[in-house]
This record gives sequence, structure tokens and C-alpha cells, in this order.
Amino acid sequence: ALVSISALADAGYVTNVLVRQRWPWSHKVDIDFTVGGTEKVDVECSAVWDGHPDPLLLSPANGLSGSAYGLANTQGHLVWNPHAAGLTNTLTGFRVTISASAVSERKYLVFDLTNGSYEYMADEPQGGFNADDTYKTKKMAFRRIPAGTFTMGVTSAQKAAVTRVGTSTFYQNKWFSKKAVTLSDDYYLAVYRMTKAQYSYVSSGTASSDKEICTYTTDRSATRYNTNRGLTNTVGEAIN
Repeated sequence: ALVSISALADAGYVTNVLVRQRWPWSHKVDIDFTVGGTEKVDVECSAVWDGHPDPLLLSPANGLSGSAYGLANTQGHLVWNPHAAGLTNTLTGFRVTISASAVSERKYLVFDLTNGSYEYMADEPQGGFNADDTYKTKKMAFRRIPAGTFTMGVTSAQKAAVTRVGTSTFYQNKWFSKKAVTLSDDYYLAVYRMTKAQYSYVSSGTASSDKEICTYTTDRSATRYNTNRGLTNTVGEAIN
């Protein structure tokens, strides 16, 4: 039998959890639930089964698909593919726990580039990401960008700064025009540009301690793109 549990969050809650394994015609598992409350929440699923008492966090990395973040007053549906986690046999006594947490608790996403693990953070660590060399070498921090509509374009101060450095009219016209942009889903954007050390882990898994910004084209010279985080470029805008 499939057993499911829901947990409450301060801003919202999960009810009506229904977990169904498609066996014998398919190995996938359907997870349906209802999100109530007035505020958006993130949901997280973990599972146990006979012979595996330690909860396995279900994530995209091991086969979970569907929308799990920024949900409010909606019917949620997730699908888990056990094969993606290397499980090939039928899972007996399969049980799922769904917990809900306030969106603010996942403001940052931090990847450990040495082993592929990750964690969510509500705030920056003491001193900020830029104060700890770990976040310039072995780990990489991302900031959550919420779904919604915003105006894309430059401010009057940015326009004046770009004009002062003599940018061509072609690029000025591209940058200065404003338009509405809609993000259908939340996503995470890197807080800082990738360093050479971080790239060494991503590309080959080798260790490096080079904290300079990783550049990809020869025209990114040090005079235009600073090699140290937190400084400014020639336009006077912070690089962070």
C-alpha cells in the first residue's frame, strides 16, 4: 500500500496527497496533492520503502519532474522515475512524505561542485558569499528569480554611463529600449560569474584554486571585465 503524509508550512499547506505507482505497466510514480493557503510555498518529497528505511529526497537529479516551487492554491502533480535513481525492481511498502516550506527559505541555491550535492539557504552566510573563498572555488551560489512580469531595459543612470564610454548607437538602441518580459516559472541565476576554479570542477572534475573570473572570449580584457568579484568595470557598475 502507498502511504502519504503532508506537512504544514507557515505560509501555506499541503493536503489531499495521493501517491500511485503505475506498476505493472510502468515503473513511474505519480504524486498528486493540493496546495492551500494565501502565500506561495515550495514542496519537497522524500520516500522510503521496504529495505530502504532512510528517506531518499526526490529531486530532478534522481528522476523527479514537475513543478514543485512557488505553488499557491493549486493542484500539484509530480512524477518520479525510479530508474533515474538506479532502481530497477518493484518498490514494496513505498511511502512518500511531502513537506511545504515558505518560498523565502529557498532564496539561495548552493551547489557543491566537488560531489554534486546542493542545499537551499534563506540568507547569505555570515559575511556574504564573497567573503568565503569556498564560494569562489568548490561551491557556486545561485539567487532565486521569481516568476512574474517586469520591464527589461536600463535606468537613466545606466544610460548616461554607457553613453559616456562611447558605446555605438547600435548597442545603445538595443539596450535603451524597454519592454515587458514575463517569466513563467521561477529559476535560479548565479550570484557571481563563474571562476576558473569552479569551471575546473564543472568541466573536468579537477581541483583548482584560481579565483579569477573565467573568461571565454579574447575581447573580454581586464580593462572592461574586472577579474575580481565585487569590484567595478569601466562603466562604474558593480560586478556581482
